[in-house]
Amino acid sequence: MSFDVELPAKDALVAVVRQQVEALASEYNYRGRNISLVSNQILLYFEGPGCPVHCDDQDPADQDYGLGTVMFNWANQLVALLYLSTEGRDFEGGKLHFPNANLHIDAVAGKLVTFPGHFKYKHGVTPIQSGARSLLQTTWRFDL
Repeated sequence: MSFDVELPAKDALVAVVRQQVEALASEYNYRGRNISLVSNQILLYFEGPGCPVHCDDQDPADQDYGLGTVMFNWANQLVALLYLSTEGRDFEGGKLHFPNANLHIDAVAGKLVTFPGHFKYKHGVTPIQSGARSLLQTTWRFDL
């Protein structure tokens, strides 16, 4: 479940994340490209199934390409997740996982996780046993 919530500090958090993403641009071969914020939202996960494994780098099927068509932009998107809650204190379970790399990431408030949104970085969230997992999710596109 997710909510788009306006918070007084949300713009400031997005600005901090942008600085970090710009600093990381060369790590992903994006140096020199124009960056734009595509989306930002506060995600809240409550007790339940978490989030199924997926990739983020796709345009909505009903935009520009015709209903039912999914277009992938493989080389120009980064996802940045800024944790607002801590596993073990605010919630139990809810690990970010990347099954292709057999990687599970612990949530700690203030931790920033970045990764390309394309299919090689499929990811999901394990079930939440209790509490509320919250984070700021931002999506950044780089001009090709």
